[in-house]
Amino acid sequence: MLRRIPTSLRIKALSTQRLPYLDPGPRSGLGSSMKIAFKKASSGSWIDRLIAWWTNGPYSHCEIVFSSDGAIDGVPSGLVRGGYGSLCYSSYPTDGGVRFKGIDLSPKTWDVFDVPCDRYQEYIASRIALKHVGEHYDWSGILGFVFTDIPGLPQDKFCSEICTIILQSCGLVGDLKPTKTSPNSLARAMGFLTS
Repeated sequence: MLRRIPTSLRIKALSTQRLPYLDPGPRSGLGSSMKIAFKKASSGSWIDRLIAWWTNGPYSHCEIVFSSDGAIDGVPSGLVRGGYGSLCYSSYPTDGGVRFKGIDLSPKTWDVFDVPCDRYQEYIASRIALKHVGEHYDWSGILGFVFTDIPGLPQDKFCSEICTIILQSCGLVGDLKPTKTSPNSLARAMGFLTS
């Protein structure tokens, strides 16, 4: 009798496979269309509003949005959840942790900003993103925002933690500590929030 392998294990196995080399194109001359999306807490649940209040800003979640012009080509289809919208990357508790997902980035729910990087930086970011797919959501890291003596687990990631890691791979937001970065502090560090 065949046993069914849990989805989380299949995704982890796919994420550790050797990926084909993809040429990102010339290092200069072509701009990236990578973006970052911040979820407006006002459009979410009471938990979204609590996160935004606790972290002193309007946002409760963030996603890296990869361009559709080739920098992320080669992502195995088994790694992408959902089937519509923009190709987003983050960690979300109901998705089990770090994943790629098609998300409709409606302006009613999301603020979307350009990430100042070139195609080569986006390519590097996409390769690093693939290495983290399948990592679990970092619940203890989230509790560390409330109780400062609770450390996060190094193999688990929450949304703004993984987004900070990806942005640092592009040479951005270098001074931030990913395990202590909220969506609002990330938006401030990138200049999208002024207060």
